[in-house]
Amino acid sequence: MYKGDQTESNEFIQDRRKIPDNPIGNPIVIDTTLEQLLNNDPTLIEVNLNNKEDISQDILLRFTEALCTNTYVQFFSLANTHADDKVAFAIAKMLQENSSVKNLNIESNFVSGQGILAMMGALRQNQTWLS
Repeated sequence: MYKGDQTESNEFIQDRRKIPDNPIGNPIVIDTTLEQLLNNDPTLIEVNLNNKEDISQDILLRFTEALCTNTYVQFFSLANTHADDKVAFAIAKMLQENSSVKNLNIESNFVSGQGILAMMGALRQNQTWLS
């Protein structure tokens, strides 16, 4: 290898470092959205937590609990958030109390058959459910 090859290689590496980083995952601002949810903000009709990196189970539970009394959110999505049965049981409770959520996406999570059955049981009491 001669010096020209090394220089070109170094320039290529430096150019690659200049490429702006594209954020990976969901850009939702958790605190702001949770505050809107708790304040029953009429402009908030969708909560999309899909693919949110590093979201804790406690935060998922806080969103689910806040939805119990919210009257505007119609779409709640938490696909690929590592939600487990504890979250599924909280969602079941929310579905029994909330009449505005019409669509729920909880795919690609760690919910067992028990969690799914709890949510399905809650849907029998929820007359506004679409999908």
